[in-house]
Amino acid sequence: MLSNGRNHANAGFQSNLMNVNLGCGGDTPDGWINVDFGPGAKLSKVPILRQFSRRLFSHDWNDAIFIHDLRKPLPWKDNTVSYIYSAHTLEHLTKDAGERLTFETFRVLQPGGILRVVVPDLGHTVGLYANGELDARDFLTMLSAVDTQPHSFPKRIYSLFAGSGHRCMYDTRTLTDLVNRAGFRASPMPALESAIPDIANVERPDRTVNAAIVEGVKPAGTGPTKTTPQ
Repeated sequence: MLSNGRNHANAGFQSNLMNVNLGCGGDTPDGWINVDFGPGAKLSKVPILRQFSRRLFSHDWNDAIFIHDLRKPLPWKDNTVSYIYSAHTLEHLTKDAGERLTFETFRVLQPGGILRVVVPDLGHTVGLYANGELDARDFLTMLSAVDTQPHSFPKRIYSLFAGSGHRCMYDTRTLTDLVNRAGFRASPMPALESAIPDIANVERPDRTVNAAIVEGVKPAGTGPTKTTPQ
């Protein structure tokens, strides 16, 4: 069993590391290019608005966050990235946008590079409902598919710009299938066990509860990209 990436070895893998954390939110570990497109990340770039962002989101956004819309092609060249981590981000994209992003990660990762994706596990929520532990009226709220909670005026304004809710749900099987179709050798993984070195630096234990976690390795000797879904 891999633990903290210390047994990771792939033919053709280069040692000059570029680590990318897609959809980082407030988690900005050192040694990673932390990418986000949320309003909080954007506001943090403007000194006069940083205090407003702090009050609205109840925490500081790192002004070093790299701003990029994940619905667009990733800004790195083919075969240049070592590791890509993404937690609780893919479900905020539509099915098609999520597929395009996954195929893009394959393009930019070098052979032997690793993609690790963490998303809420639809199977867990369905299981709660099937076992009578979740009221049908609370099902959509549990999925965060719709926002049923009252919010303050600033939070409502935020939602207008950021959008809200999950746009596509996954379970372990569908997530593994997506990562495989993008060209990776994919497999489900336990929390905090990874071929990515020092995974605990980027993966928060509370973000792995009731989650589907899949890791994919880009095979050595493969081209830069498979055909990206249109």
